[in-house]
Amino acid sequence: MERNKVKQYGFEYYRPAWDFAGLFMHGMGNLFMDERFTEMGLSTANFAYAQMLFARDNGYPIWGWSACHRPGQGYTVNGLLSQAVITPHASALVIDYYPRKVIANFKKLEAMGCRKPFKEHGQAHAFGFWDAVNVTTGEISHLYYTGLDQAMLFISLVNFLEPGCIWKLFFNDPVVREGLKKLPYFTGKDEKLAGLYAQRDKDPLPQAAAASKKPSVMIIDDFENKKVNSLGCQRRIQCERAPSQACQMFLFKDPVRKNVLKIKYDLSRHDRANAIFIEPLKKLDASGCNAAAFWCRSESEKNIPLSFRLRITDANHSRTIGFVEEVGTKWKEIIFPFENFRGVLADTSRLNALEIRFERAPIEFPGRPLTITSGTLFLDDMRLVRLDSDELKNRVRDLLNLKSLTLGPKGEMRGITRMAGWQSFHDADAIQDLRINSEENILGLIYDLGHKGKWVTWEKSFSADLSEDFEITFDIKGMGSSNTLEIKLFSTAGAVFGIHLTGHTAFSKWRHISLSREDIKHLWGGKPGDKLGTVKMFGLAISGDPGTKGMVEIRDLKLKIRN
Repeated sequence: MERNKVKQYGFEYYRPAWDFAGLFMHGMGNLFMDERFTEMGLSTANFAYAQMLFARDNGYPIWGWSACHRPGQGYTVNGLLSQAVITPHASALVIDYYPRKVIANFKKLEAMGCRKPFKEHGQAHAFGFWDAVNVTTGEISHLYYTGLDQAMLFISLVNFLEPGCIWKLFFNDPVVREGLKKLPYFTGKDEKLAGLYAQRDKDPLPQAAAASKKPSVMIIDDFENKKVNSLGCQRRIQCERAPSQACQMFLFKDPVRKNVLKIKYDLSRHDRANAIFIEPLKKLDASGCNAAAFWCRSESEKNIPLSFRLRITDANHSRTIGFVEEVGTKWKEIIFPFENFRGVLADTSRLNALEIRFERAPIEFPGRPLTITSGTLFLDDMRLVRLDSDELKNRVRDLLNLKSLTLGPKGEMRGITRMAGWQSFHDADAIQDLRINSEENILGLIYDLGHKGKWVTWEKSFSADLSEDFEITFDIKGMGSSNTLEIKLFSTAGAVFGIHLTGHTAFSKWRHISLSREDIKHLWGGKPGDKLGTVKMFGLAISGDPGTKGMVEIRDLKLKIRN
């Protein structure tokens, strides 16, 4: 219902665009009602054209941004898109506006491998386009969302190939006809827009303006001045649901880095509190850069590594969120490509702010709260930089790989004790958290099933062929309620295999667990007779009665494949 508009490349469109879930938010209504010549239709057409120009300016060979499955990362969450991830259904939604450009885009998607047949038991099935492709890494999302993304793609093509087929069926309903009379935007159609769309579709995209040499490094703050950053803007701290003294900043003389910023925060007594360090960018033209960079280190009780959020916004209020993982006591350089942010910086020529956010109660991605609620973060040399194509690709892949589990040479599950990539879910009012001890290779599962909840679960992507014999081993201890620990392996065929370990959440001393392939049973999903083969996800869950709570520690988790 939001009526605010933004302008990009000279085209106006409604704000829920880059800012929230992409083209399907604009184009979904046109599946059932011919909106092309309405105010909403013009907004859809303008936004799609702006996406084509965004692809041109960022060197992407294809276009089409909408909520989808991000290869290796799961489905779009909180509406925040991924800059490098393009989905076929997005351009399909505007095939009635720009048929030539959409069909050309389809052919490029196909050439990139986004339409290779699905193979099962040696047989190929032509099911159409896979859900998405990462244009930087070339990775394809080998999934079909038939009731969602492919349905939008299919209906769009039906309306195009059998002109208005679905529109006519929909309009035949007398209730629909009466309802459409009451929509002012729908009754005021401008048929002249057909010529505008046809001209845009026929003409090649305009050439990008000849740009002067943009700086490849832009210093935001070297912390030489007590009050303002290197751009002349006053840095500041903002506290939400906490007193202002809960987070404070000081300039500090560091023996290694010289002048640095010291941010002391204590949100431990305010369970819904957030603290935000803000570097205003004053509509900075950073179009020559493609990554944020800075040095940092953390101090806290027991020096547990700190994980926190980055956020960058542009002048159109498009927001991006990045997760900086496991900052320890030693200085560490963070180089975070824009493509690894959740969200799209639609206009890097006008950036508003860069923020470091200590959020105990985040609105976006609530399953990823601040890991350490009190401590000190040291910052130095905040800047925006440009990575060359090879370094960009490598860093994008490295950050994505941190979010997956891999097997080491001795069967160790690499990535278990990295916060990156873990996704958590819960039943009813249950809550859950993770505690990481990387040095001792311990994963801590914290849970409170609340008044109504019966389970909490954590999942992380994991690719392995488990068709052969294997063994899972780990040490476990816990405190609190005696509940059930569930270990889960998600197969690429849609079945879930695993084991329920009853009463294993309350062992007061370390106990060694060894599980063979025979212990792992089919739990749910898939088809009758499915067998465990290639897996795509590893999961841990705790289930029990409402009101139960505690913490479970898992140490040295290994999965050894036997020859």
